[in-house]
Amino acid sequence: MNQSNIPQSFRITEHGVRSAARHCPHSIAFPAMISALRTFMGLPARLSVMQAHGVEWRVDSDYFYHMGVSGDGFTLRYNILDFLREGKWNNQSLKDCFLVEGIAFRLFGDDTIPIKDACIDWDTIGEKIVQHLLSDRPVILLQEGGGCKLVVGYTDCGRTLIVHNGGKGVRIAKTAKPLENWAKKMPALIFIDGLTIPGDKKDITARALSRAYELLSEKKDAPRGYGYGEYLWKRWISLLEDDRNYRAKSSEFRYINPEKFDLAERRAYTADFFEQAQEILGVDLSVPAHAFRTMHDKMWDVHWQVYGPNKKRLQDRATREKIVWFLIECRDLEKETAEVLEKILPAFSM
Repeated sequence: MNQSNIPQSFRITEHGVRSAARHCPHSIAFPAMISALRTFMGLPARLSVMQAHGVEWRVDSDYFYHMGVSGDGFTLRYNILDFLREGKWNNQSLKDCFLVEGIAFRLFGDDTIPIKDACIDWDTIGEKIVQHLLSDRPVILLQEGGGCKLVVGYTDCGRTLIVHNGGKGVRIAKTAKPLENWAKKMPALIFIDGLTIPGDKKDITARALSRAYELLSEKKDAPRGYGYGEYLWKRWISLLEDDRNYRAKSSEFRYINPEKFDLAERRAYTADFFEQAQEILGVDLSVPAHAFRTMHDKMWDVHWQVYGPNKKRLQDRATREKIVWFLIECRDLEKETAEVLEKILPAFSM
């Protein structure tokens, strides 16, 4: 067997098909991976360019669309792997991301993944990956912490994989890197089996909006991290209000970075999803789109409490109280969005 192999069909992307602008900042792992995978599979990308923060950025409409379909756009520091571990929606958010693109896949998981196509056999999984790559089909590794890696090749009989970060564009030869010990902290992986007939985009978008309503209106505690719904805001606010979290000098930006960046980008990109859903379904989603963009702007209000000429340390309780007020405004904007979705969803009940 060849000790080093990158399937020839992947190499076409070395020429690059993305625009020259910088990639979107703060890539959310799974939606960005799906967007890049589309390009690897030869599907056309919907790209344009925008100006933001004094920089020219690449607008990737496929990436933004999958923020809504995957559910990542309605959470905070959460990821598709957490949904899979919950068995949430019987993995429908994952299925819809591939179905809308017409990409066939199989999900392999360990014992923490209740719904899957097959269990990971650690004695044979490396060989399976190599054989899959030799048939010119990629594999996606889902790692702890929300990381996603697209496997495009291997060395040393598969003990080292050549992987590409889907959030950084699609020039494989320039960005793919070797990954040793790839099985460590990898509870799930996805075998891409090729192209098939895409699903109905209206049905998929309607299901995505239904899941969005469920996430935004959730009142129970999230099983992991900040999660979504009311618990997201309750947890974040409680952490900021607790003086014990700000006694050490190293706690200057605790529970602000990277949270504010994460929420800002998730909500800004998902505002674009709402606009796409509005066009696809023919319903008015201007209020949710505006609410989510406003939430992005509120994170800049949070930012300037601890940066800039009038910055204050987070040890200052009054500063944290101002930040909490911005979070309460964001919470109310999510409630407003949920109310709009609740009114329009009956027309798309399935």
